[in-house]
Amino acid sequence: MRPRFGINEHIAAFFLIFALMGITACSRHQELRLKTYVNNAVGLRKGAAVRVQGVELGKVTAVTVRSDGGKPPVEIDMVLQPNYDLRIPADAKVHLETQGVLGPTFVEIDLAGTSGSPVASNGVLRAQEQPQVSLEQVVDKLAESVRKPCKDGGGSAVPLKVPATRR
Repeated sequence: MRPRFGINEHIAAFFLIFALMGITACSRHQELRLKTYVNNAVGLRKGAAVRVQGVELGKVTAVTVRSDGGKPPVEIDMVLQPNYDLRIPADAKVHLETQGVLGPTFVEIDLAGTSGSPVASNGVLRAQEQPQVSLEQVVDKLAESVRKPCKDGGGSAVPLKVPATRR
């Protein structure tokens, strides 16, 4: 014998399906896909963090050299997935930053001084490149400053000779 469903069971099933669809739709996150172009990706890798004002909200999805010969030559694709409505002004600036001295490179989106309309998904943000200083350059500058004579006439900064103690 087959079970029979009445009108009440059909209405209950309809509302249950409708409620589940609503819960699923509410739990979805906003996804914002963006691009930027730079001259040098300085160690940036796929999967690197994307931060907005220091808050991690996404990942780098691709770092590629443009095949069309466009300038700047490096294209960075990223996706932001905040769990709230986020509107990034189209005039926001992108910087590549390094976490600490030897840490990984990540993308920082800077909203300071922005006033433009929100960028749409698949939009492009302008990169504001900063001169990159490598660890090797820091060590070279440090070594150079140690080798230079002191400006106050005290002679060379190194080597420092310590007088022998008397017995």
